[in-house]
Amino acid sequence: MIFRRKERSAVPIAKTRLSDQVAQELQNMIADETYKVGQKLPVENELAQMFSVSRVTVREAVRKLSVMGILDVRQGGGTFVKCLTPESFMTPVLPMLALDKKNLNDIFEVRILIECKSAELAAQNITDAQLEKLKRLLDKMDACALQEDLDTYNQYDTKFHYLISASCGNKVLKTIQGLVGNMVSDAIRASLIAPNALTRSCIYHKKIYDALCAHDPVAAQEYIRTHLEGGAVYIKENA
Repeated sequence: MIFRRKERSAVPIAKTRLSDQVAQELQNMIADETYKVGQKLPVENELAQMFSVSRVTVREAVRKLSVMGILDVRQGGGTFVKCLTPESFMTPVLPMLALDKKNLNDIFEVRILIECKSAELAAQNITDAQLEKLKRLLDKMDACALQEDLDTYNQYDTKFHYLISASCGNKVLKTIQGLVGNMVSDAIRASLIAPNALTRSCIYHKKIYDALCAHDPVAAQEYIRTHLEGGAVYIKENA
């Protein structure tokens, strides 16, 4: 529903879920910089009058935007506009994507889409310092594999994939990889249950690393695709 707002005048809102409508209108006002980053919003009573709704409705709308990371509610200090990021809009969706055996395969499909492109770009943009960080992670993963320490290996594995996205030069890909980090971690853990999975995982991570060192985007993309598709096949066959 679209409704107009007037300067310090009542804005009529009708129908159900008024708090959602107020939240959307406040979000629009933040997007068009009626309220700028760091600015304090009007007090609850004033917002209620502005939108011709109750204080409870305003409170619910503000709470929703706070959960989304758009507003910062400071106890006794007021409500302030936060810096908008992709996380502001995507974080509230993640709890709905909690993993189980039925959707692990979906996560691998998303990973393949995201990480193949990240690997391709990282091969072109990765720095020596970032390559050194990947090498240190590889050494730690090898040690964990020898000790069959699955949990710790999983932590380093997740960091390895995130660092590739962080090295690709595309902030959106990096953000998405960070947002799905927990889901990626669970997906990795599930795929590493397969026999000899740790050994094969180490081999492919070394190949990915070598392709990045060679700044070979085709090889980097192909190795990470093969690596992830292997995990996806195991998940699909054992779901």
